Amino acid sequence: TSSTSSTSSTSSTSSTSSTSSTSSTSSTSESDGSLLRKAKAKPKRSVLRGAIMGAVVALWVFSGNYLYTGLFTLLTVLGQLEYYRMVMQTGVFPARKISVVGACSMFVTALAAPNLHQICLPLFGLFSMAWFLLARRNVSTIPEIATTFTGMFYLGYMPSFWVRVRQLGVREPTRMAPLVAPLLERIGTKVSAKCQRARQKVKKPPPLSDPRSRRRPRPRRPRCRRGYRPPSPYP
Repeated sequence: TSSTSSTSSTSSTSSTSSTSSTSSTSSTSESDGSLLRKAKAKPKRSVLRGAIMGAVVALWVFSGNYLYTGLFTLLTVLGQLEYYRMVMQTGVFPARKISVVGACSMFVTALAAPNLHQICLPLFGLFSMAWFLLARRNVSTIPEIATTFTGMFYLGYMPSFWVRVRQLGVREPTRMAPLVAPLLERIGTKVSAKCQRARQKVKKPPPLSDPRSRRRPRPRRPRCRRGYRPPSPYP
């Protein structure tokens, strides 16, 4: 009886160990298979995303000077606001509005008036210093001034030269202009119609020939000579 019980116990332990080993091997094989599938799918996704981003950037670069400048200005404004938000979390409060307006003016002048492009940085730097010294109630610190000029220079003045470099050669028309032209013409007609209606609603002053516009002359008082007394009505 003892021999039979020992054989049964050994067989049960061997069976349980074999089942546990088979289950563990099957789970590891399934996990390895899932990892392999993910590793195979990851390069495809990265290649697809890279191709999409390359196509978008190519369309942006070859879209023309106006669209290129507009999108570049938008990205610059978002980058400046993110930079100043991170700075403000540390307790430093720069002149972010002046810096953002200055960066937009740098891009616009680089596109429309390249000769005036280099005036924008000292001009808005002067505005920011005047605001720090005169308009602000609290005492300004050196980190606030430094972060203001850092955002204005590295996130506004330096990227605007990419727009100025595009003006070196012959100015090409926007390639997307024929597609957007009908929409812009429709918007222009609507705006001009609204302006005409607003002008008609404004009351015009009456013309000079209108008798209502003529003023009645005031009666003049008789001037008395020196030493002259008017006769009294009483005897």
